[in-house]
Order: sequence, then structure tokens, then C-alpha cells
Amino acid sequence: MAHSTSLTALSHPDYHNDSNRWQEYRLTYEGGEDFMRKYLLRPADETEAENRERKLNTPIPAVAADAIDDVRRSISQRLTDVTRTGGSPYYQAAVAGEGSGIDREGSSMNTFIAQPVLTDLLVMGRVGIYVDNIAPGGPTLADGAAKPYAYAYRVEDIINWTTMRPEEEGTFSMILLRDHEITFNHAFGINFPSKSRERFRLIQIGPNGFVRYRFFKSNTGMLEPIHTEVTSSQLRLDDEGWINTRLREIPFIMPALNGSMLKNVASYQRMLMNVSSNEAMFAININSPMLTIMKDARADGAAWKKPPGGEAEPGGQRGRNNSVQQGIRSGWVRGRFYGLGEDRPGWISAPVESLKASSEYQKVKADEIRSLVNVAVQNQTGTRTESRETRELSAQGLESGLQFIASKLQHVEQQVAKFVAMYEGNPKEVAKVVYPRRYNLKSDSERIKDANDLTDVTDKLPGQAVKKESAKQVISTLFTGRVPSATMTKMIEEIDKHAYINSFDNVMLLRENALISDDLAAASQDLPKSEVKQGKKDRAEQIKITMEAQTSPGEESSDSPDRPAARGAKELDPNKKSGSDERAEDVKKRGAQKAKKVDE
Repeated sequence: MAHSTSLTALSHPDYHNDSNRWQEYRLTYEGGEDFMRKYLLRPADETEAENRERKLNTPIPAVAADAIDDVRRSISQRLTDVTRTGGSPYYQAAVAGEGSGIDREGSSMNTFIAQPVLTDLLVMGRVGIYVDNIAPGGPTLADGAAKPYAYAYRVEDIINWTTMRPEEEGTFSMILLRDHEITFNHAFGINFPSKSRERFRLIQIGPNGFVRYRFFKSNTGMLEPIHTEVTSSQLRLDDEGWINTRLREIPFIMPALNGSMLKNVASYQRMLMNVSSNEAMFAININSPMLTIMKDARADGAAWKKPPGGEAEPGGQRGRNNSVQQGIRSGWVRGRFYGLGEDRPGWISAPVESLKASSEYQKVKADEIRSLVNVAVQNQTGTRTESRETRELSAQGLESGLQFIASKLQHVEQQVAKFVAMYEGNPKEVAKVVYPRRYNLKSDSERIKDANDLTDVTDKLPGQAVKKESAKQVISTLFTGRVPSATMTKMIEEIDKHAYINSFDNVMLLRENALISDDLAAASQDLPKSEVKQGKKDRAEQIKITMEAQTSPGEESSDSPDRPAARGAKELDPNKKSGSDERAEDVKKRGAQKAKKVDE
């Protein structure tokens, strides 16, 4: 074909602009040895052996991946609350993961969205989803004998595209994609997968308004058409080599964000790996302190020997084999003689201050990586010393960013549902997909702290109506995104049914001061009434046993012993502090006895 059909000439401008950093983003997220081989720096004076040792002992940081996964988890954990109503029985079974699932690999829609789609969307900033109904290795599109399914395209494999309406997502008029086919070797009556090869797929809306496509191979960067056999009654091969379908819209979705979440993070992770590599080598080396022995170089005439190509130097020759420079091997079980009157040999250990500083520096940079990922989600983020108002605004911005990302995923699902209906011949029977509206990135400890703060406020609020609403806020803070919406609804209903809402500590305090009954105290803790009567009997038996144990031998037990609270029966004592009063008196008495002995 003509030179103008080279793959480079056919690439989209955005492909050229963004592809320079795609490998960096993907390696930053995936880590591993590929990341180390690409970005671990080698000091100029480091030997091959030292470099191999460095690589073996270099830790590969995964801070960026962890930060991205936090964002992914905050969205994917809400996928259980996505509602998908309508559509065909096949669609409902596929999105539930039944049979071969939505991707012919047994995945549910939640799994498919959370793994290839959302992950690549965050890491690379864009991802493609193709809805097909024949395996990628064979003829594709609109074969009525097969069931629709979806698979994802990495951004590196979306070579070019044009849209029919630029102001809308989707509505493509042309797409050039790269497929990765598995080739097989046939032996012993079995097809053995042998290698992968590239194949390019050009899809467009033809002159008649229907979708058509062709396959190409690439040799030395030039696209050459591949002859395709058409075996489906739903497909037709025209004279130009195009395979024509009955679809009127290209079944491809390409959600995009405003760049990768790792755009400002990748350089931080490269730096962290190199700093931690130096730190690891330093830590290994300082575990072997160096032995030093004072020696007078003039004793063996070294001070008067000329170094190669130079004059004699005061203090001794600086050559590699000079006795001043030459080290003496030492070990844990070896000793050494030293002469009478000579200075004792000593050990020199490397200072650890630089190691501590390096560790602190890495912690700071790791925190910055997480903050930068959050910045990529929201418009701005604050520091740990910011005011409460600023933190609240920051959290709102972060939640808005997560909602925006989730809206992209909702659009993907809605388009998949539409294309499935088109394949099935029922374009008007499209399932409706609705995503949750609330998302957050708070850790478990942050959730618990916020819930405790709300609980403290709830205890101080008067009136049951306001206490119930505050209790609902506590439930929402702790469990939103962590439990299914049906469970959340059940918990809210339980709060509404309660006649009395209060914390356990408050209830016990009110009960001790006879401000509420046992029945109301039990009801506030959702305990059955039958347990109140039995609990009183059990407590009375416990008091009886306690009083008997507190009675001295030969002394008759009494239902009203002296200071019963001090004996474990505070219910019988009007002075609830008699136990502490008795302990104070005992301390005072022992002090007086000790003072008396000192005087005597």
C-alpha cells in the first residue's frame, strides 16, 4: 500500500501527544522488575557485580499503586448498589456473571467495570470498551448465532478515531484498533497456543449508513489488508474487501478523564525507588564496621618511595598496594596483636543520622504521592494542619471528583446495555443503569473518628427526633459504601422504630440515678423485655453470693451489710461511693500506722 498508510501517519494527534508517557504510567502502577530495570539509576563508578547486588536488594515501592487502588476501591465497593433494570433475560444473566458472564470469561458487570475498565481509566486516563458477539480472533459484529459480550482495549491499542458528533461521547464514525491474536501450533490433535501477533481492525460507518470493517497486518509499520473469510449469514463481503454488518452504530465506548491520575506522581515513585535503593545498600554496608590501625609510614620507608609518575609525599605513598592504604581482613572470631606502647586498633562505624533522615524523607514523599492522587481526583486538597472547615470543603471536592468518575462508568454501562439490545434486535428494550451518588476516600480510622464525634453530639442533643436523625448520620458515616443499600435501609428503619435513642453510657447513668426504668433502658439497647425480669433475678442471686463471700466466718450474713457498694452490691447502698470512701480510709489508716512506727 502507499506510504501514507503507515501506522504512524494514521495515528490520532492525541495518540502522539500522550503516548510518550503511557509506558511510564503503566510501569509506575504495575511496578515489578520492569519498573526497576527502566528507572533504577546506576552510579558511574559502580561495577557490574555491585550493580547486580544493588538490583537484588532494591525494594520497589508501590505507593502510587496503593493510592490508585484506594480510589478504585472507593468506587468499586459501591458497585453493589448499582441498579440495572429492564433489558433481556440474557443481559440480566450476563451482568450477574452467570454462564460466560459479560466478557465470556465468567465476569459479572461489577467485576468487569472494577478491574480492566476503572483501573485503566484511572492509570492511563482513557480506556476503550468494545461490545462484540463473536470472539475477537474471528469475524466480528452482528452474528445472530452468538451472544453479545464486552472486552476492553488499552489506550495503547486505540490508534485513531473520529466522532459523528464531537460534543457527545461515543457516536463514532471511524475507529482504528489493534488486536492481539493468539496463534496456535497443531500437534497430537491439539491446538497449542504458541505466540501473540498484532492485527489491526478498521471500523467505520459505510456509505449506506451501516457499520463495516476490515482487518490489516503491519510489517515495518505499513498496514496491509488481510483477506477475511465470511462464514456468517449476517455478514457480507463487498468487492473492496469490507465486511458489512447490519449495525448502524459502532459498538465502541471510550470514556476519558482529564489525564492520568499518575501524571504528577510517576516521577515521585521513580525517586522513591532510587532513594530506597541507596538506603538499602547503605544499611547493608554499615553492618560491617571498618578496622583502623595507626601506623607510622616512615617505619618501613614508605614515605620516601616515589609513587608511579610522581614525587614522594609526606605521610606515605598513596598507591593501591601501599601499606598505609592496604586493609587488613578482620572477622568476628579473629584477634590481633598490637605492640607495646602503640595505640589500640579501633572500629569505625558509619553514622546512622543520614539513614534516619532518608527514611523520614521517604515517608514524606509517600504522603505527597497520596495527596497528589487525591489532587487528581479533586480540584484541590489541604494539608494535615488545615482547619476543620478547609478539610470539609476538601472532602466535598474529593467526593465530587469520585462522582464524576462514577458518571463515566455509568455512561459505559448504559452504552453496553444499548449495544446488547441492538445485537439482540430489540434496540428499544434497553436496560436502565443507575449508579449511587455518594463516594468517599476516608479510611476506617477516619470514619470511626467522625462517627465518635457525631455520637458525642447525639448524646448532648435534646429530643428524640433530633437524636434519631443524628444516629442516622452516624450509620451513614460508618457504613456508606461498605454495606449493600438494602442493609443500610434496614438499619435506618430500625432507628425509626426505636421509641428511645441514647448511648449505652448515657442510659446506664440515667438508670443509676433512677431517671428511667429498666424496661426503657432495655428498649433503648434493643433488648427483649423478657430479659429484664430474668436479669433482675440473676443479679439478685449474684448479690447474695457476693454477700456470703464477704461475710466473716462465724458472722451471720445480712441483707443490709455495712457499706454494700464496697462489697459488690451497689444496688443496696445509698452511697454509691462507699467503696472508694473505704479505700481512702484504709490508705489513711495505713499511713497513720506507718507514722506511728517511725515515731517509736
